[in-house]
Amino acid sequence: MPVDYASKIQQYKVPNLPEAGANVFFGDVLGNKSLTGSWFLLEGPSDSTPPKYPYDESGILIEGELSIKDETGKKINLQPGDTFFVHNGSEITFSTPKFALAYKTSNRPVSKL
Repeated sequence: MPVDYASKIQQYKVPNLPEAGANVFFGDVLGNKSLTGSWFLLEGPSDSTPPKYPYDESGILIEGELSIKDETGKKINLQPGDTFFVHNGSEITFSTPKFALAYKTSNRPVSKL
């Protein structure tokens, strides 16, 4: 199997995800029918619209500050280098005071949001 590659410039070309909010940007970078890697950019101050996750997702905060709040009210504050895991069926709100850039992987097909 070949190796796929995406250059760093891809993190600066993250498209807006209007259904999640005007300050939410999300784009698939690499993947196949069962695993996808995506850039996630949140401009602040803002909160994302909480989706119900139909898949598991893991991520790492690359730059900025990111807060994650689940449906139980549990809130975590992430700094660059911190990782997170969202369980299938969770309802998550992402927020940031200024901006956050994360790389996320999920067990879903590419562009199947």
